[in-house]
Amino acid sequence: MRKTLCILLLSFLTAQAFAHEGEVHEEPGKRKPSKPSTQQRKAPETTRTITHKATGRKGAYNLTFTIKPAQPLVNVETEIQVKVAKPLPKPDPLLGTETPVEEATVIGKFTAPGYTGPPITAHQEEEPGVYGIHARLEKPGRYKLEISVKTEDDALTASLPLDVKPLPGVALTQKVDMAVLVLGTILIVGVFVSQVRKGKAMGTALLPSAGVVLMGVAIAWLVHSIVAPRMNAPFEGEVKTPSLPPAETRSAEVVQISEDLQKLLEIKTTVVRARPFQSYLDVPGKATASPERVHEVHSPVIGRVEAWAHIPTVGERVSEGQVLAVVNQTLTAPEQLQIQIQGLDLQKQMVQAASHLAQTRTALSLKEKELDRARKLYEIQALAQKDLQSAEAGHRDALLEYQEAQRQVSLYERYRRQREISPPIRRFPILSPVSGVVTAMDIARGELVSPEKRLFNVMDLSLVWVQAHIYEKDLAKVSVGDRANITVSAYPKAVFQGTLKTLGSVVDPQTRTIQAIFEIPNPQGRLRDGMLAMVHLKTESRTVTAIPFSAIIEEEGKSFVFVKEAPTAFRKRSVTLGERAGESLEIAGGLSQGEAVVIQGAHSLAAEAKKQGKASAQ
Repeated sequence: MRKTLCILLLSFLTAQAFAHEGEVHEEPGKRKPSKPSTQQRKAPETTRTITHKATGRKGAYNLTFTIKPAQPLVNVETEIQVKVAKPLPKPDPLLGTETPVEEATVIGKFTAPGYTGPPITAHQEEEPGVYGIHARLEKPGRYKLEISVKTEDDALTASLPLDVKPLPGVALTQKVDMAVLVLGTILIVGVFVSQVRKGKAMGTALLPSAGVVLMGVAIAWLVHSIVAPRMNAPFEGEVKTPSLPPAETRSAEVVQISEDLQKLLEIKTTVVRARPFQSYLDVPGKATASPERVHEVHSPVIGRVEAWAHIPTVGERVSEGQVLAVVNQTLTAPEQLQIQIQGLDLQKQMVQAASHLAQTRTALSLKEKELDRARKLYEIQALAQKDLQSAEAGHRDALLEYQEAQRQVSLYERYRRQREISPPIRRFPILSPVSGVVTAMDIARGELVSPEKRLFNVMDLSLVWVQAHIYEKDLAKVSVGDRANITVSAYPKAVFQGTLKTLGSVVDPQTRTIQAIFEIPNPQGRLRDGMLAMVHLKTESRTVTAIPFSAIIEEEGKSFVFVKEAPTAFRKRSVTLGERAGESLEIAGGLSQGEAVVIQGAHSLAAEAKKQGKASAQ
């Protein structure tokens, strides 16, 4: 009995050694080569969110980490999404409390005591400002994910602690193996001691049992190879890798590409999800100045343009009240005589006004003396109160008469100065009615002009119109007062905000469109008269299956995407497209939520698919 037990234990220990032979404990963060298998581990679909505040050179940022699964496990792929956002000074009704930071470079690196992993460049998710990192850690322990974020004008860093735990089945197998090793060692040592005490040679006793030992090794090996995988099975079941299509059709539908080549081609994927989708109605338009802000400038009289005055050219900015030109009025002989007579009359009136001012000044001085004398007499009760009041009234009348005389002298003096500035030839300055840009001019120095001729066009572009034409079928989607985003090719990254001002009431019988006018503030003057524009009108918000536009490939009038079905297999699939909103595209059919679709490098995969198709055909 003891011999048999010893043989079985020795056989099982030998099998354990063979079973563990070849296991390699790699450094954390390094993925060992995957063996062909139809099973993969699946992590529980739970997430954990952690918010972190970081500070860069340009201010504070909000970093939101979403970890899936919530508890990272050994040899199970962990997805970490990092949302980078800039907090707003105060909540905005449209943007909320923060704005996402797009087009940033996010790099992560896993570290642990005695270990530093390679840098991992995060890929851009479809949601603005969200970047994804995928990792598979093969040793349990406490790790730290160091994150560095670089934008066009700022940089910041943050760290995220992660506790990676072993799978429950793996931990149990390790404990069983350790218990078997300890118990087996104790039993074998006991058997050896018992046989030695009986005086038997161990070699003689074990030699006839060599065949039994070999059989025990084989049985133990089979048992361990069957039991261990079951103990290591994931707690939510197993997922079989989708089988590939037959070889004769594989080249046309599935592209086989190694992971190294994927990195070289910079292939990136994202998970298809239901996302909020804002529908837009896009209509072309043309920028133009508001009619009430376009002014024609004429001369008020017939005359000749002065040669010395500065005349602005087309495109030059002018201010309200700025002198654009000076016209000298042409006078007849009677007009010149009349002007001379007016000058003599003005001199005579000025002399009379000066004489009257001197008289009123003398009268005021006398009235002031009388008032002062009356007040002193009234204080010693030598004058009646009514006499004091009479003196005050007289002084008041003399003061008013003196002030009126001063006003007359000032008025005549102003007339005289004006005549000196504008001599009898009557110089008429042509002034700009508004601040704006000179868009047309028809004037030359020394030219004889008349009031009928247009000299300048001045356009105020601080507020412009965009005239667009909306199809009859889309009329129910818009109404006066709707907000719109306007873009022009001259400023591809700029978005101008406008409002639907008027909506026509007549349908063009040829195009079946209705004219719409949008009003756009243009304080910097970037929108110019005649610019072509595109008007984007929000129509409705809904939740749809959407992917980035970069994932779509157009071939022979059809739309395709590449779906990742295995680590090295991508299937080309036809999809039905819906509406487009910015860089997002609605998928009406052909994709299901949860599938991984290629969003970068799709055209490289298409070229590789053609190569593999030609190779298989040969």
